Amino acid sequence: MAWALKLPLADEVIESGLVQDFDASLSGIGQELGAGAYSMSDVLALPIFKQEESNLPPDNDNKILPFQYVLCAATSPAVKLHDETLTYLNQGQSYEIRMLDNRKMGELPEITGKMVKSIIRVVFHDRRLQYTEHQQLEGWRWNRPGDRILDLDIPMSVGIVDPRANPTQLNTVEFLWDPSKRTSVFIQVHCISTEFTMRKHGGEKGVPFRIQIDTFKENDAGDYTEHLHSASCQIKVFKPKGADRKQKTDREKMDKRAPQEKEKYQPSYETTILTEPCRKRRPETRRNTTNYWTNRTENSAVGSLILKKLKSLQLVSCPLSQDPETAPQELQMELIDLQSDSVLKEKFNSLKLNDFYASLNEATFPNLRRTAHKMLTLFGPTYVCEQTFSVMNINKAPHRSKLTD
Repeated sequence: MAWALKLPLADEVIESGLVQDFDASLSGIGQELGAGAYSMSDVLALPIFKQEESNLPPDNDNKILPFQYVLCAATSPAVKLHDETLTYLNQGQSYEIRMLDNRKMGELPEITGKMVKSIIRVVFHDRRLQYTEHQQLEGWRWNRPGDRILDLDIPMSVGIVDPRANPTQLNTVEFLWDPSKRTSVFIQVHCISTEFTMRKHGGEKGVPFRIQIDTFKENDAGDYTEHLHSASCQIKVFKPKGADRKQKTDREKMDKRAPQEKEKYQPSYETTILTEPCRKRRPETRRNTTNYWTNRTENSAVGSLILKKLKSLQLVSCPLSQDPETAPQELQMELIDLQSDSVLKEKFNSLKLNDFYASLNEATFPNLRRTAHKMLTLFGPTYVCEQTFSVMNINKAPHRSKLTD
């Protein structure tokens, strides 16, 4: 399969002959160089392609959060160690969320003896669905007139005051509660995960949701707008009794695995603790390759080309952590699809980089494959050229063997 690339003029001058008419698939890159000759993963692990974290402030690492929310439902045992927990829920069943005060003595004294307001939402986990959330919810409303996605089970709840469910916000409920008193809220999720799958042929996997809780304190004007804490967890919702069957199936699959394989997975916990969203690093506290080159080459045509290549290398080496909004426009939707696909995430973690991009569907990820091919082919031909020059220099050395009479 031949790759046809259209390069800008500046690229053609600098990269002439490196990519043009390169007739090989990605999975073959580097194989002709011999064992150990060239490793793309080693190249991308160099310090200039890493965003160093040594300068990050450590004071947040052991910070005790003011509140803790505990969903009384077991986590799945089929989740790998370093992945986020996943919890299965039954449609329409009431589940308890315990609202716990986790403050130290004297912390946040302004809310002592006062109410705080918490808002619970069911939102999409996948980035692609987050971009189209409004359309998705409107479609669900059209198909299920009069129903809600999320409801409070008020008779079973304890310690909540002024519970509300806005008729226009089907996935949101809110209430007031006193952190110093025992508070448990019972929720019901009425949609199922397969209602939002794109292709429905039967047997498809349902999309994951998130239960998100945001807590606010009262301001001077009497409105609950000052944010205190947020946390969320990942869930999937099944038809009645479906969550129990799925949990049992996952347990049986884990029992059949070898002990070495079991060590790669999390145990199943009886409850699910909602965790804080990942904090974004402060731009001024990290060394960024892009900023490094921008400061030195912003007025140079060659420098701008180097900067462009570095950005592309970062995208190719870490596509799962790349923010789609900062990527080139033609790659944004493909990145969202890639980051939303759990199977492709697993492939990325288990395959070599060149094999991973070779495995992507060409019809679904044409631009991402083209960008990866362009970046990965830079190193193989360069290595061959340098190797040839090295051999020539050795052969032309003054102390080489000479033919004599």
